[in-house]
Amino acid sequence: MSDILVRTNRVSRTYGALVAVDGISCQVSSGQRIVITGPSGSGKSTLLHLLAGLETPSSGSIEWPGVGAREQLRPRAVATIFQGPSLLPPLTVIENVALPLLLDGADEGSAAAAAAAALASLGIEDLAGKMPEELSGGQAQRVAVARVLAGAPRLVFADEPTGQLDHPTAAKMLDVLDDAVSAVGATLVLTTHDRRVAERYSTKWSMADGRLHGVD
Repeated sequence: MSDILVRTNRVSRTYGALVAVDGISCQVSSGQRIVITGPSGSGKSTLLHLLAGLETPSSGSIEWPGVGAREQLRPRAVATIFQGPSLLPPLTVIENVALPLLLDGADEGSAAAAAAAALASLGIEDLAGKMPEELSGGQAQRVAVARVLAGAPRLVFADEPTGQLDHPTAAKMLDVLDDAVSAVGATLVLTTHDRRVAERYSTKWSMADGRLHGVD
């Protein structure tokens, strides 16, 4: 399979008169760690969602040479961690982690085993029976990372994963995320407006007014 996991060609995304992403061409290759910086409203989250296949471009094209067709991306090949709460309130932690695997056709036993192993690998197995409302912000984000880890994806997107956390908690969460991504051999692309987060990563792209800068 190709080392290029996702590639865009002059991709734009508009919402009425608003141009959120403007004619961007870029690619993400296997093993990369990429951080996309930029202020709120610059288009970085929209670009991330396009790369993850969560949104459809208004013009241009996106392909995933090293992953497969768009309908094959989730939940195992490509995974996304969101800034806001993403856990389902009626489900326990372990049920939240197992859910994407169940939706992908795994049987309950293997999904539960993979979820338990993912929680244990992050040292949060004691949270398995808790409900999302019982978790702190940092704990909830760790559970979101565990949900990603359980599916062993090739490509992980994280949209402002530390945006709602204080700096010490954010630093710990990023350590967990980096270790988890390395453990499954995945590629990571994340967005942030925090300079301290961006400094952790060697490959930096920046967004301004819907345009991408810093791409080779």
